[in-house]
Amino acid sequence: MSLRHPLRHLACAPFIGLLLIGGCAPLEWHKTGSSSAITVDADEAKCRVTARSEARQRMPLQPIPVPQIIIDQQGRSIPVQTRQPDSERFALEQNLLQRCMTDLGYTLQPKPSPANH
Repeated sequence: MSLRHPLRHLACAPFIGLLLIGGCAPLEWHKTGSSSAITVDADEAKCRVTARSEARQRMPLQPIPVPQIIIDQQGRSIPVQTRQPDSERFALEQNLLQRCMTDLGYTLQPKPSPANH
């Protein structure tokens, strides 16, 4: 495998993330029979605290790994972080939050545009 291959993916990652975020419609939690934004916010806050706590128990904070050093085609040393230490825990936290909200009867639905109000 050439050294260019990992660099190409690293260079494109921020742009791919922006495309994915920008291409998605904003979502909001909705519960049939509940229209109070205060209730939704309170339930989401409780679920977020519970999810964060459980994610930290399952995946304690890890020290930041030492970056690998690779040499590019021009002979320059480039430090490359092999993984983000908190990204896996963040993904778990988001899954736990979604499960908690779903268990309370909520679903994620596209947020209505201001023109529809």
